[in-house]
Amino acid sequence: MEFTDRLSRTLIEIYRASREMKPRDFEDFAMGLLRSFIPFDSSRWAMVELVGKGAITHSVHLINEPADIVLDWESVNRLDKMMHAVVGHPGRAHTIDTEEVFAERKFGEIRDYTRRYRHANTLGILVPTTAPPLQSAISLFRAKRENHFDQCELALLERLMPHLVEALAVNRAIHVERAGDPAAERSARAIASTNGVLHYAGRYFGVLLAEEWPGWNGAVLPEPLLASLSVPGASGYVGRAIRVCAERLGEQLFLQASRKCCLAQLSKREMDVARRYGLGKSYKDIAHDLGISPVTCRNYIQNIFKKLAIRDKSELGALLFRENGLI
Repeated sequence: MEFTDRLSRTLIEIYRASREMKPRDFEDFAMGLLRSFIPFDSSRWAMVELVGKGAITHSVHLINEPADIVLDWESVNRLDKMMHAVVGHPGRAHTIDTEEVFAERKFGEIRDYTRRYRHANTLGILVPTTAPPLQSAISLFRAKRENHFDQCELALLERLMPHLVEALAVNRAIHVERAGDPAAERSARAIASTNGVLHYAGRYFGVLLAEEWPGWNGAVLPEPLLASLSVPGASGYVGRAIRVCAERLGEQLFLQASRKCCLAQLSKREMDVARRYGLGKSYKDIAHDLGISPVTCRNYIQNIFKKLAIRDKSELGALLFRENGLI
């Protein structure tokens, strides 16, 4: 098979996998395909935020690297010439021989780091994402100094990287959005780092959060929400207008937001009365069903109307119909 045909087939495989696989499985699969074109000993695919002369890692997918590498890299990345090169030229791949580039005494700290993790040769690239301030960065490493990355491999990574980033975005969107959800306007999903930076937000997620926090800017989770989700064992947040359910997977939060059901304000007895009244029953019939007096039933209905801010039976019926997810 010619190289161009193989590359085309690989891109098709990447996009197909993005629709069918869970995020972690997809990242493994995509990096495996990349490795078939550009051999490497270990790798790091990260979502990073640039801060001053350094970078903070928000999520990372590692191959043949220990988890400790993330914090170790953050402690030395201010000295990382590779990082400065890719930041200065987004979308362009760069490669370095770490022994040569970090030979000077002032680079001793990062030279020790590259030796410890056996990064004799590094190939890297960084591109902006659709979720600022995050940048998507891939670094490929070879352990032997004589195994340099060549110009063809640089060009190939530049060609593949936009597809990898786009396919990952598609993969996450599909994973968090349930196609054909009849409650789409009342429910939305998102992915965020555990420090609150949003990686992906579905169409209605921002709409719902803005209802709870009108001044929210959309890049980072609101502080009250993040504080609630940061409590060990926390699974969600309940606010004035919305509720947010959360599932933590590694260093990412998978979030689902929804409007609070206004019917939740009603007591069990009020809900019993409301259902019957909304179906068209009279005070007397409801009182008979529930074993209460018609006067008590009338008082319940007045309280229901007040709590739900409605005026008549038709509005109550419509609200019951809508809140049960039927429209």
